[in-house]
Amino acid sequence: MKKKFLLGIPCAAIAIASVIGVSQFDSENLAGNDLLMENVEALALYEIKPSKACSTEKQYINYLTKCPFCQTDFGRQGTSYSCVGNGNSSTCKKGFEGTEIYCNCQRRPAMPINNVQIYSCD
Repeated sequence: MKKKFLLGIPCAAIAIASVIGVSQFDSENLAGNDLLMENVEALALYEIKPSKACSTEKQYINYLTKCPFCQTDFGRQGTSYSCVGNGNSSTCKKGFEGTEIYCNCQRRPAMPINNVQIYSCD
């Protein structure tokens, strides 16, 4: 009986610490977490722009993989932007910076490199 009680103390401490942590939420620390902010921004955009909603769960997951601030220097008409993402975060290819681009739910017909998917963005 004593063993069960002693094991319950650390669990209770963790639970209390978790509650205290939530009550002391720091938005500046949240802003420093780029990956989390990307997902939060993507969710916000999904609500603001339902016209870009995806028709399947898989497409929705891809949609949440936001391509970061990118732009192309290859021209203006009919240009697709190549962004690399692993399902949790996205990074632009070197030299693509400036304009906010989002994945359009369609994976480009390209081989994944080291389990990294390439998306067509608009």
